[in-house]
Amino acid sequence: MTLRTAASALGVSHTALRHLETGELRLTLGRALELCVLYGVPLQYLLQGRSTLGRGGVQLRTELVYYGMEDLSLPATQGVVALRRREEVVADALREPDARVLLRLPALLMRADRLSPPLLEAFAQEYDVIVRLGWILDLTHDLVATSLLSGNLPDGLEGGSPWRPPADLAWDDLGLPGSSDRLPRLWRRWRIGADVRPGDFVSASAPLLEAADE
Repeated sequence: MTLRTAASALGVSHTALRHLETGELRLTLGRALELCVLYGVPLQYLLQGRSTLGRGGVQLRTELVYYGMEDLSLPATQGVVALRRREEVVADALREPDARVLLRLPALLMRADRLSPPLLEAFAQEYDVIVRLGWILDLTHDLVATSLLSGNLPDGLEGGSPWRPPADLAWDDLGLPGSSDRLPRLWRRWRIGADVRPGDFVSASAPLLEAADE
């Protein structure tokens, strides 16, 4: 990608982009995130030159609580340095999903004031959870559309997943294997073989959404 091409995609002059690269202009967080989406790299790559993302463990659980999963238990000592954006936390939570977290992801998405669809997709691609996230987004849309959950997805995601299932998908049980011949249609569309049902997501997510209303 040439300097002029990148600058045009960002909506800035090539001179301004060159000054950002040389440090003559201050790089804001917002502009850094735009660069991450444009170049398809995580924020850590710009800051530290590495592409490794999530920290998992206590860090992830603390972030999940901060973003709305108040009923998750946490260790007494948390030791959190900085919170990541919700888009990255959602992707991290889907890498090796815990059932309690998985069932509450619709509430985590619906409680967001705003989410960046391109940034959400970029983190999902980097974490290799693009199919899992597409399924969760479509599932959340269906639960809202059928009034099983009260609320809405943020702007840009109100119709569910902005991307479609890739062709020739392998089945993914998310560590919760079930019988593929009894799975809901949406599960079959995304080739998700997890032994969870829409009602499980409603039971886990509805109390968190009701608490937000209060």
